[in-house]
Amino acid sequence: MSVSPLTSRAAHRQSPSWAVALVALVSVWVGVPVTAAAQHDLSAAERAQLQRGELVTRPALRRVGEQITFGGTSYQVIQAPLQHVWRALSDPRRYTEMLPQVRSARQVGQAGTSRAVALRHQRGPMDVRYVMNFLFEPGTHTVLFNLDETRPHDIRTGWGFIRLARRGPDHTLVSFGAMVGIDSGVVSVGLRPTLQEWILKVPLTMKWYMDRQRQPA
Repeated sequence: MSVSPLTSRAAHRQSPSWAVALVALVSVWVGVPVTAAAQHDLSAAERAQLQRGELVTRPALRRVGEQITFGGTSYQVIQAPLQHVWRALSDPRRYTEMLPQVRSARQVGQAGTSRAVALRHQRGPMDVRYVMNFLFEPGTHTVLFNLDETRPHDIRTGWGFIRLARRGPDHTLVSFGAMVGIDSGVVSVGLRPTLQEWILKVPLTMKWYMDRQRQPA
């Protein structure tokens, strides 16, 4: 497989301080907690949902000028040790099974702990393709991602994070946040709620994947 370098902008984004700063920025942007330490900001009902193994979602919609971005944050407890979940999350080849409606995932660039991954989402008449730059921070078990605007892309903007936190020896809390902007010509505005639902399901589809890994062959 031919792998080309990432853009210089992405390659320089490889410091833990930058990772923490971007997570904080996304937190402010979507207006919700993003770390395990911030669970006290969740309501009693949301904490009860996590205890029951359910997905907690906090949708968000923002307008900047004429551009509307949507997404939010979501949380899910997975019955698997943190290192097992991190190992799976660090392998983009698994994204077709781990992430919602991903038809293909192909690494097209790498620089240090950053990887560029070409993603394709397809369902019915909708076919969306783009490349995301992923920065993996093993020290904090955090993945940061943003749209690679130097490559062909069917969405206008996109960024976010996935952070893992240990919940005892055999459970992991997944905190996820993302905001995405689309062009009206790519998909109907009427599909925005469906796309937002897909985005916020990321921790849940990660759980489904890890649950399958526990099942005997």
